[in-house]
Amino acid sequence: MTENEKLKVGELLALGHSQRAVSKLTGVPKSTVGDYAKKLSGASESVTEASTNPAKILLLDCESAPSLIYAWGRFKQNIGQNQIVREGYILTWSAKWLGDDNIAHDSLHFYPHNMVNKDDQPLIASIYDMMNEADIVIAHNGDKFDMPLLKARMVYHGFPPPAPFKTVDTLKIAKKEFRFPSNKLDSLCQYLGIGEKIDTGGFELWARCMDNDIAAFEEMLEYNIYDVVLLEGLYQRIAPWYSTHVNVTNFGSNEEKQCTVCGSNDLEEKGVTHTNLSTFTAYQCNCCGKWSRDRVNMKTKEQMQNTLMNIGG
Repeated sequence: MTENEKLKVGELLALGHSQRAVSKLTGVPKSTVGDYAKKLSGASESVTEASTNPAKILLLDCESAPSLIYAWGRFKQNIGQNQIVREGYILTWSAKWLGDDNIAHDSLHFYPHNMVNKDDQPLIASIYDMMNEADIVIAHNGDKFDMPLLKARMVYHGFPPPAPFKTVDTLKIAKKEFRFPSNKLDSLCQYLGIGEKIDTGGFELWARCMDNDIAAFEEMLEYNIYDVVLLEGLYQRIAPWYSTHVNVTNFGSNEEKQCTVCGSNDLEEKGVTHTNLSTFTAYQCNCCGKWSRDRVNMKTKEQMQNTLMNIGG
């Protein structure tokens, strides 16, 4: 690369653009952009690598265009395939690794030809690369919206399935563990004092993006990026309360006891916890507050034989 190309590539990477987007915007091959990104990082550890969390956790949010259809009404419509003018597609996405300050993102307006043709293939390619690296993907309503939508667009464009990953849906945590006034991301973050979403002005912004308005895409991307900032704050606040959170220690070496949510080894032994039959040593994480327990039963064989079980019926 020339010195000017290096400068431009470095600036775009620092802003959080995906390597695919940087390649498209500068004309530098993606492999060269990737090699230069590694060189820029040098020998220093990223925040994610320095984290005690053994899992590689990706926080994700995407914004999509609705389908364009012909309809005779607004209520209880049965839409036939021949009434669809254009199916929905991805406008922007934003994502970050848990604990890392950098926020990656991509937008259809980075690819003028694709924007005109409503072709989100390069956006799917760039988020596919990140999802392929993740052990856990976190999104708000992700299990019903973001994940199925992205997978549908992946299979539409002929991508093979990404490497297997677990998901954590902060909407499910909110519904299962709490009774908040509202479970919307904006409402939850305001209620908990985390922040509030950027005001988009409503559907008009989506319509402007579908009309290929560059300024609208820039507004959408700003909105999308800040949603991921809020998502991380919400996740860190409520994840320790989630009784069925993915056990992050399964992704590590298990050479020492670690918190099942944040991976910290700063655990404090606090009494015991019981199942219907067994008793275990209990621990609380001094970093996130999550409670966990040993897998080794404290009861002797004789005590287990003398422990009765209820008869159902």
